[in-house]
Amino acid sequence: MKYWDEVLFPDVLRLIRGERYLVMSDRQIADELITLAKQAINNFLFPNVSLEYASEEDPTSEVFPLRYYFTGDPTDRELAILIAWMEYFWCKLVVSNADNFNNVYFDSNIKAFSPGNMLHNYRTMMYNYRDEARRLESRYYRANPSSGIGGTIDDN
Repeated sequence: MKYWDEVLFPDVLRLIRGERYLVMSDRQIADELITLAKQAINNFLFPNVSLEYASEEDPTSEVFPLRYYFTGDPTDRELAILIAWMEYFWCKLVVSNADNFNNVYFDSNIKAFSPGNMLHNYRTMMYNYRDEARRLESRYYRANPSSGIGGTIDDN
């Protein structure tokens, strides 16, 4: 079984940053990662393998009392696409939260912070993540699983 906290979350956790996550508990971050994973799975249009998932209770874990796992056997190709979509949905969540763009300086003489520039940078990053996820998914659909990664389907 491939548990989400072992195959998906480590790569996404390297990306997550921001003041919001400094005040969240590990359990709250885990819940957010689970939500991002579910959004990514729902956004993956035509996977070659089943992305169905289930969960099981883990009484020893305070962070993941309910551990999610794939019932099928997704390959690294499917996992890479899911991670890319999780990055996009994370960035979309950050952009949609206005608290992330409040002025952190209270002195009117300090002009070092621009909420508009920060929002622009996050939106640009969000679109880059979306484009990367779409590019990976497009290459995935064109690849022939029997020829290995990078092989293409012969149109003849």
